[in-house]
Amino acid sequence: MRRARAFLSLALAGGLLASPAAPSPAPEIAPVPAPAPTAQRLLQHLGADRIASNLKTLASVPRLAGTPTDRRMADWVAGQLKEAGLKVEVSEYQVWLPYPVSISVEALAPEPYKCRLREAGNLIDPDTTMPGVVMPYNAFSPSGSAEGELVYVNYGLREDYEALEKLEVPVKGRIVIARYGRGFRGDKVALAAEKGAIGCLLYSDPADDGYMKGDVLPRGPWRDEWAVQRGSILRGAGDPLTPGRAAVTGAPRLDPSEVTLLPRIPCTPLSYGDARPLLEQLNGPLAPHEAAGSRSWQGGLPFAYHVGPGPTRVKMSVSVEYASRTIWDVVGRLDGASLPDEAILLGAHRDSWGPGGMDNGSGSATLLELARAFGEMAQAGERPSRTLMFAFWDAEEFGIIGSTEWAEEHAAWLARSAAAYLNVDVAATGPRFSPSGSPSLANLLLEAAGDVTDPGSRKSVRETWQSANRDAKVSDLGGGSDFVPFSNDFGVPSTSHGFSGDGGGAYHSASDTFWFVSTFMDPGFIYHEVSAAVWGAAALRLSEAPALPYDQAAIGRQAIVAADDLEAQVTQQTRGVLPSLDPMRDAARRFIDAAQRLDSRRRRLPRSAGAASTIPLWNAVSRQALASANAEQIAADREFVIAEPAPGGATRGRHLLLSPSVSDGYGAQRLPAIAAAWRAGDAARASAGISEVAAAFDRASAHLDTASRALREVQ
Repeated sequence: MRRARAFLSLALAGGLLASPAAPSPAPEIAPVPAPAPTAQRLLQHLGADRIASNLKTLASVPRLAGTPTDRRMADWVAGQLKEAGLKVEVSEYQVWLPYPVSISVEALAPEPYKCRLREAGNLIDPDTTMPGVVMPYNAFSPSGSAEGELVYVNYGLREDYEALEKLEVPVKGRIVIARYGRGFRGDKVALAAEKGAIGCLLYSDPADDGYMKGDVLPRGPWRDEWAVQRGSILRGAGDPLTPGRAAVTGAPRLDPSEVTLLPRIPCTPLSYGDARPLLEQLNGPLAPHEAAGSRSWQGGLPFAYHVGPGPTRVKMSVSVEYASRTIWDVVGRLDGASLPDEAILLGAHRDSWGPGGMDNGSGSATLLELARAFGEMAQAGERPSRTLMFAFWDAEEFGIIGSTEWAEEHAAWLARSAAAYLNVDVAATGPRFSPSGSPSLANLLLEAAGDVTDPGSRKSVRETWQSANRDAKVSDLGGGSDFVPFSNDFGVPSTSHGFSGDGGGAYHSASDTFWFVSTFMDPGFIYHEVSAAVWGAAALRLSEAPALPYDQAAIGRQAIVAADDLEAQVTQQTRGVLPSLDPMRDAARRFIDAAQRLDSRRRRLPRSAGAASTIPLWNAVSRQALASANAEQIAADREFVIAEPAPGGATRGRHLLLSPSVSDGYGAQRLPAIAAAWRAGDAARASAGISEVAAAFDRASAHLDTASRALREVQ
């Protein structure tokens, strides 16, 4: 850790960290504004050793949402934020969560085998046998039993079932076993039910996450024979009984029978140690290879894989207790010095399936250090111009619940005041920068990465990333983490980043400990500190720009590319005829023109507006004009979200341009309504979707033109 601090200090001294040019004060302004915080100054306040200390505390107990130890860590985080000088609010929600009671899986024939369904731990790391860690299970599986022949379905994707159909292997009335990977586990279970399966087993194959990748724990970072990946199989985000409204005391709730996204068949996860005796006894056709489609199905266990059905006959039983349980979101607020009514939110989830060192103690520990650093700077007079809010969400692991409930409770405030949401779900498991974000913030995130030096290359994080990736692009936001409600439901421009590496075999297991992170993922917590610096630099670029620094033209450009890609797919396939996308393209081009006019006006702001910290010293007309321009920019993004009825009488947002994929909850789908209509062969619905997007672009263009006119009043 001393080595990391020494290098970063050297980087500062040598000018390796870029920072915005200092503003030139206008002669007519007599008072001297408070100094604006910069990325360079922020880095001086960050410490890898403190991030490590935070993680050691967070990972000292399991943090399953709704449990006493989860509450204990919520209180501890709140105390740390108060010590940093932030205003703190702990929000409670009563949400519907399942805890496991008992689970059993056994092979009845040909050779009996009873799955152990428990993890072994190891003597090197005592935390792998930490008391109170929940047994391996898939949250939101229904209680129930199933017995039948086993069928191996590879990754359990739609293309895999198509391959089975070609082999004339029946799935209906049978139990399927699918390996983790290449998609969201909840989609695998839903598809298995759609195909007629009566039960589903999920397991980690050593070819994907085990000894075929390298040394397993505790010798190396890959999954050992008995480690199990827990995880939710709920599709969608938020408390399933209160869609579209916050799950506060007294809120109307659905009956569970009304919730359509709940899994319909029992499901439980297995280690590859337990999966081996089940798969090894299968007969039927050999697992397909490339020529049969859907890639090779041969995994890493030491035998030739067959698909069945049978003769392996499996009996499984899952008993789960569902109940309304209290969860706790902790949010620390640092009021802005100049624009306190405009806020940037930084968030990470606090809950975990076990010790949660990597997921997401890593992100929470880093965010806590970032909050402390900003608080320390504010106490020294370097307060950010816009309000910064540091959010530690609960129940993300169950289905992005805590952040969704908070966003639903604060929907009106989000609509008018949230300038951006910056997420981290796992801060660092290696040295490779992994950025994703809304198109309007993609370039800003890269600029922030350009403000920070990579300790390995001694170049900026951005340069290092671009050198290693010839076609380096900021990824689209899909699903699977806490940016979903902000980006998808409320139209708040969002980012998510981290640093990745090799390994990660402790994911969602009892082996995800402080020792695992500090030994294999990021020794010295060097890249945790770098991740914090990028996070903070992005927040500063947003907080210190007088006019919000969105690249809104990128929204229109992305939509045009998505339209071109969709038309190319239609050309290659024969399903239906897609109506012309030109009306949407034309509206997107008008939006790009409006965004470029706004950019031109933004660049002509007076030099006294070089930093938002000078705003209180401007005349009243200029302050009001700038506030109006920023409000119009925020409103423009909201135009791409349509409010639709949700079960129970509330409404939920639907993003027109980008949403989580319906076939893989982790992935992203551009132009989702239009793409869905095409897949369904519904030309009328596709045409309506095109008109809907075009109208949204035109409404958003009007907001940008109003913002441009407002900026003309800034003196």
